[in-house]
Amino acid sequence: MSKPEMTEVAAPWEQLGVTTLSMASVPRALDLLYSMDKKITLCLVGDTGVGKTPIVHQWVKSKENGFIYVLNFGHMTPEEISMSMFNENATSYGFVPPEWFLEINEKAKHGPVVFFMDEFNRGDKQLVNALFTLCDERRIHNHFLHPNVLLVAAMNPSNGSYLVNSVERDHAIRKRLNFVFVMPDLASWLLHARQEEYFEGVIDFVKAMPATFYDAAARDAGKAFPCPSNWEKISNLCKSAKKMNMLTDSETLSLISGQIGHATAEIFMGYLQDSNTVIAASAVLEEYHTTGRKRVAKLLGADIDHKTNVMTFNRKDSTRPDVLATLNEGIAMTLFSDKPDITDIGENLAQYLCDIPKEFFQTFLTGNVSKYLKQGGGNIEYMTKLNRKLNTFPRFAQKTKEMQEANSALSKGLSATP
Repeated sequence: MSKPEMTEVAAPWEQLGVTTLSMASVPRALDLLYSMDKKITLCLVGDTGVGKTPIVHQWVKSKENGFIYVLNFGHMTPEEISMSMFNENATSYGFVPPEWFLEINEKAKHGPVVFFMDEFNRGDKQLVNALFTLCDERRIHNHFLHPNVLLVAAMNPSNGSYLVNSVERDHAIRKRLNFVFVMPDLASWLLHARQEEYFEGVIDFVKAMPATFYDAAARDAGKAFPCPSNWEKISNLCKSAKKMNMLTDSETLSLISGQIGHATAEIFMGYLQDSNTVIAASAVLEEYHTTGRKRVAKLLGADIDHKTNVMTFNRKDSTRPDVLATLNEGIAMTLFSDKPDITDIGENLAQYLCDIPKEFFQTFLTGNVSKYLKQGGGNIEYMTKLNRKLNTFPRFAQKTKEMQEANSALSKGLSATP
């Protein structure tokens, strides 16, 4: 009996027929939309906790006299959009706009205003229908929005992972909204975290371990998982714990575990006590030829032959797969979120990839890197240029060639990039 063929599930942005947009690019997209004479309504689609709401708040905050009004569709009724009211003689009636509509129009006289419709696909269908003319014609009945008002919606993907309505399947709604799928972006989050004065240990830890920035695997497993919104809560928790001299107490650990999961919480708490327990991606990309290589060798129990300059792992139990896996994910995330100058990091990265065991090299290419290449956009172009730079180093080119010959699966990774 033949096995049924496995069909690949389309990515949520492919299901929408759109491309991805990094969180760092959202402010520029908002600038473009706000500059339009005839504004269109933007709908940010993305997984929970990626930072859809904070990035819009950040944009508003950057504008002089900026103002944002948020409505959560999950807690609204159609009556909150408009109500009919009779005249004094009860001979006719008209539609009265809600108080928030009048408020945002008043604020718009002085600067940019965002009317933010959060959890757009969690609202009642009648609620969405009530906003048809607002999203397209910028009016509620005969009451029009001020030209300085920008409409922005946000929602989770309706791919079965969330208990939401598939509003985007309605052709009329698709016509009225400009959908973009936003991806978690470390660079923009770090900027936001510094501006909002997050707890310094949180910023440093996430920067050192980008793999903990957003843990989709833990999320999909139904566990507490790290994500931008939860790191904000951890920041507030750590600030209070430090004031109460409870930063490293078990009670604090338990509360942090409830936000980001016990495994990540323990690593985070260990980092707060000793930052040397973690190798940051910057130690490879920026400092590998000075201090980073020695740190990698020491933590992984490896030796560097001073004659051949080759790093060797003398014992099978000396290699820490957890540390290497985390470091590789951190490097990949840093490459595709920050896109550092290839000239600056090329030699460091080539040396590191030549140092680590072949199986980790292969996982980096076919796992960590390919995941970001599937997102498309500028990632493919960046990796093409980086690959060309890496192959100018003989040891890297030779190691890649050997692995290509040993395993054709590498053709899907970095070595196959034109």
